[in-house]
Amino acid sequence: MATVFSSISASHHKDKEVETARLCHSQGSFKICNAHHSHIEGAKCLADANRHIFGFITRGAFYDAYQAGTLIVATRDEDVVGFLRYHHRKRDLQTTLYDICVSGSMRGQGLGRGMINMLVDCCRTAGREIIVLKCPSQLTANDFYERYGFTCVDTLVGKRHKLNVWRLDLTSRSQQ
Repeated sequence: MATVFSSISASHHKDKEVETARLCHSQGSFKICNAHHSHIEGAKCLADANRHIFGFITRGAFYDAYQAGTLIVATRDEDVVGFLRYHHRKRDLQTTLYDICVSGSMRGQGLGRGMINMLVDCCRTAGREIIVLKCPSQLTANDFYERYGFTCVDTLVGKRHKLNVWRLDLTSRSQQ
């Protein structure tokens, strides 16, 4: 499988490969790792299939996350069956989880937990202290975040839905 790194130095490319190899986790017949260029289309298709939840996520948003190293995917036989996009804020030690999605037929098999575990590992390596996300209050994903250990710290009135604001404090948590 070819990985395309446009405008990235060879040294950065090698560091990225080492980091990806270190961060890959196998879970049964699934693999959870930093995304490769070839995963962008699969993540976009999965997001489009769940547009009723996420709205429209552009291909460019996935490409940008891939370039930044902030796109995690779960694959089965090289097919993307889950993705997680995040962002490390520059002004503080907060990481924002933008989206997490697992294919409907693959839910309940630990892929969401595995991707969050990988995110927590990435955050700890980067010296991050908290992960924050917003989730429409009517989604069952709220139960997932609570079971994982996130704390609901606020509920906001969004454009179309109420949004629960979840926070995971990484300074007081032991390894999962």
